[in-house]
Amino acid sequence: MERTTVLITGCSSGIGLGLAAHLAADGRFKVYATMRDLAKGERLLERLGGCCPDTLEVLQLDVTDPHSVAAAAQQLQEQRLDVLVCNAGVGLMGPLETCSEQAMKNLFDVNLFGAIRTIQAFLPTMKRRRAGRIIVSSSIGGLQGLPFNAVYCASKFAVEGLCESLAVVLRPFNIHLTLVECGPVNTSFLANLQRPDPEGSEMQGLDAETRDKVLAELIEPYEVRVAKLREFLEDVKPSLHYDIVPLADPYGPSVTDPDLQCLVVSEETRRGGEAVNKKRLENGLPVLALYEILLMKDPNHSQNEEEKISSSSLRQRLLGTLLRPPRQDPTLPSRPYVIGLTGGTGSGKTSIAKLLGHLGAFLIDADKLGHTVYVPSGPAYERVVATFGAEIVNEDGTVNRKALGAKVFGNQERLKSLTDIVWPEIARMVKEQIREADAQGKAVCVLDAAVLLEAGWQDMVHEVWTAIIPEEEAVKRIMARDGLSEEAARSRLRSQMTNSQRVEQSQVVLCTLWEPDITRTQVEKAWDLLQQRLGPPRSP
Repeated sequence: MERTTVLITGCSSGIGLGLAAHLAADGRFKVYATMRDLAKGERLLERLGGCCPDTLEVLQLDVTDPHSVAAAAQQLQEQRLDVLVCNAGVGLMGPLETCSEQAMKNLFDVNLFGAIRTIQAFLPTMKRRRAGRIIVSSSIGGLQGLPFNAVYCASKFAVEGLCESLAVVLRPFNIHLTLVECGPVNTSFLANLQRPDPEGSEMQGLDAETRDKVLAELIEPYEVRVAKLREFLEDVKPSLHYDIVPLADPYGPSVTDPDLQCLVVSEETRRGGEAVNKKRLENGLPVLALYEILLMKDPNHSQNEEEKISSSSLRQRLLGTLLRPPRQDPTLPSRPYVIGLTGGTGSGKTSIAKLLGHLGAFLIDADKLGHTVYVPSGPAYERVVATFGAEIVNEDGTVNRKALGAKVFGNQERLKSLTDIVWPEIARMVKEQIREADAQGKAVCVLDAAVLLEAGWQDMVHEVWTAIIPEEEAVKRIMARDGLSEEAARSRLRSQMTNSQRVEQSQVVLCTLWEPDITRTQVEKAWDLLQQRLGPPRSP
């Protein structure tokens, strides 16, 4: 009977090694077991009793090297390939802020691009035969995020998208694509993990984007988190002796410190504790007593959309809360209490302002006030026309905003000339509006201003509230709303302050990334906390 031909990548250890050995021993398969370092092929031969059967051939193939992949494909070009197993993969565990950019690139180069290169190289053979099966090793980390595995999960999410897209277009060629989403498997995968960069700065490699919908700007520096943990421990038990150490790898000092006696675990982390003890035994150290504690269950966990989107509760705790004390400026009147609301293009700032208006705030729209300064009777009209010329004036005497924008675009000197004229006039009108709010007895006034921080208007407010969203989401919104190309949308964002720059100067941060109900919940939470800070309303 003709054997089924199988090529497997990543056979030097783990699942790949086990699969290659199992199929080769079966007798019904011709197995091409590939690995980057052929010296590690001894492990596979040991699994097969020290000999290489005629059902097995070991090939060199490094999925990160296009030449190596092409060479392996060349060796098999005359062979029938029935099954291709893309199994090569690496992990990267640790806090996202400690993962170096190079380590993250290496991870994607193996997990995602390694699979792409392999499929590209061997797919033509299958297409010519109009038959075959491709099996790609993914992970449960491709279905849901896992704590301290953000980059690894991102790579597996990408693999899932790749395979789901390919599966459809390969069907007409009678090529079937299968994703295997493995859970925990007893292999050397943990030992082979890439380690985060212990020298990495707290924010290295973070970028909204965060792209995987993590709000990087809300991750506090390591020193701040340590200080809060120390404060908590002292509150709980002042006599407690402790050491707080940064973790540069998943184990930390737990596998090297001979003085440790006990490790506290939960049901969820017990297997991690067992892995620690295994490592201690390998290091010649006594095992630790594993003390398991019960964790409280959150009855509303499944109803919390933010928790569904990410396993981290960081957003839930920080969004809408006071990140730093309000400004203490004796020149600012205590009432009305002024909130400066800002955010980049597409951040959802306007929708947040409307929600605050429904809750009782007096709204001041700086953008609308900006339009009034340009009208022929406006306070800045004459100076703007005198500075930028009559060519910016329409036939009806109004300022052509597009023509004016074209004059200042990309010219910082001209832009400053314009803002030096316009911003002070808008600020004066804002102050008039604040006095009007006070006359109406309003306790809270919200200044909705995209350029609040750039213009220095934070001096007019008690607190700065910022709306942020990841850059990728902002690009999508701008393209859909304004009909711009992706490059134009990104160019617009690059001309503005970054999320991080805004957050650094803000008391409260809000995010409109999710459904409107989630945004409303954040705003209501921020409003309620504001009312608590303001205390009882003053008597009429």
